Amino acid sequence: MTPWRARRLRRLLALWGPLVVIGVASFVIALLVWRHIESTESQVERFQRAWTNDDNDVAEQIAWKMVRANPSSVHWWLRFIDAHSDVVDGKETSEISEPAIRAQLAKVADRNMSAIDSYWYALRMSPGEPDPAAVLPLANANPPVPFANYVLAEGAREKKDWRTAALRYEREAFASSEVSEVSLYRTLRSWMELKNWEEFRRRIRDPRYASAVDASVHLYLAVHDRDLLRALLWLWPSSYTDVSLWPVALALIAATLWFWIATRLGRIHDAERGRAMLYVTSFVLGVLSVYPTLLTITIEEDVFNLQQLHRLVPDFIYFTFGVGLREEAWKTILFLPLLPALLRRGSRIEAMTCGALVGLGFAAEENISYFEHGADAALGRFLTANFLHMSLTALVALAAFDTLRKRATSRDAFNVVFPLAVIIHGAYDFFLEADDMPLSSIFSIVLLVVIARRFLRQLLIASSREEERDVLNLFVAAMATINGAAFIYATTLGGPVQAFRMIALGTVSVAVMIIIFVRELSPS
Repeated sequence: MTPWRARRLRRLLALWGPLVVIGVASFVIALLVWRHIESTESQVERFQRAWTNDDNDVAEQIAWKMVRANPSSVHWWLRFIDAHSDVVDGKETSEISEPAIRAQLAKVADRNMSAIDSYWYALRMSPGEPDPAAVLPLANANPPVPFANYVLAEGAREKKDWRTAALRYEREAFASSEVSEVSLYRTLRSWMELKNWEEFRRRIRDPRYASAVDASVHLYLAVHDRDLLRALLWLWPSSYTDVSLWPVALALIAATLWFWIATRLGRIHDAERGRAMLYVTSFVLGVLSVYPTLLTITIEEDVFNLQQLHRLVPDFIYFTFGVGLREEAWKTILFLPLLPALLRRGSRIEAMTCGALVGLGFAAEENISYFEHGADAALGRFLTANFLHMSLTALVALAAFDTLRKRATSRDAFNVVFPLAVIIHGAYDFFLEADDMPLSSIFSIVLLVVIARRFLRQLLIASSREEERDVLNLFVAAMATINGAAFIYATTLGGPVQAFRMIALGTVSVAVMIIIFVRELSPS
């Protein structure tokens, strides 16, 4: 083998070897974790996992097994009927027929339990309004029969009869049933929907409601009172009310690796005085930019009722002038305090890297909130959001820097680049969320490619071939690590097969980003 071929082989092994090793290790770890989960989880935990991940047919089968084993368990009947209803509503074919369910309901020996189960089944599965006559005496009894008020409250909620729902949930909550905690929470939400602030305030002051009064309740009340200072106080904790350890760990891993990549691209190794502190400050400012963004969202949605309507044109406008504008605007505003120092230092690399790190700080914080809306959608966005925010904010930051130094061309001026970033950001999110457009996510990937290439070509102007090669090796290993960690987490939610489905779009996007980096930072 010639020395040239030997060097090329070593470079290829350095580039792709870590990806293969990390990929195989992640797959093996995921299988071991899943095997442990399968051997130790209770039926309740298995049902909850399937239900949370919209794996309705699995949830249905678990609950059906439990109601057949214990027909008198009202709670399992409620779980089963909910899952069965979702399977049917989702136009899936249920393996459990109506005659089989009716036959199983007939095996419920307790007449009270049978009345509650039958009402719940009619409520979820039958058109029209079911007759609550058999359940009302049970709910009004003293003490009430467990679950009777809960099913009546759910029926009232479906009809948007919020007052009845609130009173029934509250009665269930104080009856010490298995759904007391969730009933407390839904009592408050019902008064919120009814906008009866007197009743709402009276309950959040009641010590019995302490477990249901979380940060989101305080935030909602502060927004209603137009108390912006109190709203700012509760913004941060309200974004973490339903967060578990795994999403935080994933966000930290991704943020750390992307920070390493960005600072290497930003030539932190040049040991320029003050550069490291400038980069750390940029990341912190990016994290802080999330909070005025959250406040803007709260005001737009709760005051001006600006929301996604699931209609093509209104949603494109919403994602562009709602999502894209507010996020790019606040990231840019939080970047502005860095401009005086950057202008004095006169380095385009620093200006662009600081912009990228502001974007990364925003994305790192936002990544955690994605998981509040379900891991399935979150994992796809999590794998690409960091780079999208970094690239867009870096290009806007560079445009602002060059414009103030009067060195921007007509195509690269801030008044051109910023609106373009808003439109691209809005379009990216729109195509990810567009349910009525087949393969719309492909357009999001195309936009990611366009932005990534522009970002890299601007940032690599002053880089040597050796530096580019080192960054490329780091990038491929980092992407493999982030993708592997996401796969392990997804496996804990639904098994390896489900995990492949959950991260498929994100993995394709990561593969595209790797291809772009390889083309722009060629190791040859």
